[in-house]
Amino acid sequence: MNQRIKLPIKFIAVLFTVVIFIMIALGYQVLSSHQDLESIQSRTFRLQHHSEQLTYLNEVLTMSARMAAETSDLYWERRYFKHVELLDDILRETALLSGEIYQEWADQTALANAKRVQIETQVFSLISEGKAPEAQVLLNNEDYEIYKQNYAAAMRALQHDLETKIASDINKHERSVYIAGIQIIISIPFLILIWIRIVSLLKQYRQVTEDSQQKLLEEYDYSRMLFDTSPIGLALTDMQGKLVDSNPAYHNIIGYTQDEIEKLSYWDITPKEFEEQEKQQLEALQKTQRYGPYEKEYLHKSGARIPVLLNGLIIKKNNIPFIWSTIEDISIRKEAEKALIEAKNRAEIANKEKSRFLANMSHELRTPMHAILSFSKLANKRINDEKTSRFLDNIEASGQRLTGLLNALLDLSKIEAGKIELVYSKQNLFQITQQCISHISSLLQEKKLSINLDSDEEITAYFDPDLMSQVIINLLSNAIKYSPEGDSITIKLTSIEALPDTNFNGIVECVISDNGIGIPADELESVFENFTQSTTTDTKAGGTGLGLPICREIINMHYGAIWLESPVHEHEYGTGAHFIIPKIHSENITDNADKNNMS
Repeated sequence: MNQRIKLPIKFIAVLFTVVIFIMIALGYQVLSSHQDLESIQSRTFRLQHHSEQLTYLNEVLTMSARMAAETSDLYWERRYFKHVELLDDILRETALLSGEIYQEWADQTALANAKRVQIETQVFSLISEGKAPEAQVLLNNEDYEIYKQNYAAAMRALQHDLETKIASDINKHERSVYIAGIQIIISIPFLILIWIRIVSLLKQYRQVTEDSQQKLLEEYDYSRMLFDTSPIGLALTDMQGKLVDSNPAYHNIIGYTQDEIEKLSYWDITPKEFEEQEKQQLEALQKTQRYGPYEKEYLHKSGARIPVLLNGLIIKKNNIPFIWSTIEDISIRKEAEKALIEAKNRAEIANKEKSRFLANMSHELRTPMHAILSFSKLANKRINDEKTSRFLDNIEASGQRLTGLLNALLDLSKIEAGKIELVYSKQNLFQITQQCISHISSLLQEKKLSINLDSDEEITAYFDPDLMSQVIINLLSNAIKYSPEGDSITIKLTSIEALPDTNFNGIVECVISDNGIGIPADELESVFENFTQSTTTDTKAGGTGLGLPICREIINMHYGAIWLESPVHEHEYGTGAHFIIPKIHSENITDNADKNNMS
């Protein structure tokens, strides 16, 4: 039920209830007034009847007394006293029916009646003594007539007051019944309107309920469709491991039908060696309401073992906890991983064979190459012919380039074969850099280049000095190769100290920048691949495409990082080669005293 329907129904239901209670109260009032009216009418009828009886009995008593005086017959005496008792009974009942009104006239009525009965009793006494004449004289006495008249007058006054009181009560109750009836009549239209509104809202509620039920049914059908068609196995088990529900994908994984699964427990398809791991997953489930991801094996109906990946959580259905699990068959992935591992092993073996081959070939080629270079230098010294000397210079230059390529191939093959072992020692990177600059000073002089070294004189770190010198010389050689003649190269060395109470032991950074043509942004990473050079490289500049890959391998062996930036100037030219290495690497440092003395 939506909120717009829910609130009016509540309000109207309350209003309808109030009206119903009011009508019940009014109906009770009408019923009570009607019953009172009937009671008054019944009492009126009885009082009228008693009034008639009293009048009749008064005449009967007077007549009985006179007849007894005239005839001296005891029959009239017996009749008299019989009716006296009846008169007393009627007077008592009249007193009960008339209430306060009778009390107002009780003294006067009782006195008159008592005097009259006293005279009539004397009459009967005289008659029994044989004095009938005296009895007649007593009945004809004026006092006797006065008492009779007083009694009759009191009874008429009582009857009049009773009739007035009864008429007033009847009018009052009739008016109450009339007012209650009017109120009921007025309430009925409102009640009808409220009832019509409630019926209308109930129809809307019924429509909303039917729509909600239809929507819930559609959502259930949709959810069930997703459940049944899911390519991932889905299973619902109770907390004891009994399978409650599962989808076809799960049936395919374990090879059982739904009817067969309903007779199985989770432990029937779990190999015994996974019991300890299952216990750990159940403990995690109790603590976090979830478990997994978790790899294990299922026992297929055929007896085969199926590797699966499980994830699950606790859900509640009718306030009862269940374990909801997703089961993914990872057989293909496991086979692919196995094939990948085998291919990786084959590739590593092939790569080692390749490296071994390159190393052997490099050694084999370097021996005759040294002979060629030596003989070309010796011949160049002995020959004075300029043309022949130029040929020998070309042979020597080409031999030098080929020797550089062979050396690079040999270094790369050693690195890839894992035959290079780093010899860590505490070194001053500033001094190592100066040595490298001296080593290539002839190249700087050829292009009339200068070096700007921006550094403190104490930049210390633990590294292999020979390999680090090779990195700096390679990067300087590239900078010299691409720098314009007569330009300058900038080398900046920076030390970032360790932070106390952290795992950061500090780093050193080296940046070698030139003012050459630069490298396109999309090639800054690819130039670190073997035998790859930038498209902006002049073929006359030489190079093998192995220098930067060797630098990256050496820096990686030092647990550092190396990258290029281009351009490095506002005019969109130049290249900056950056590398960083940690000042201390704990796996390769055994002397704690040396570590404490690091700058």
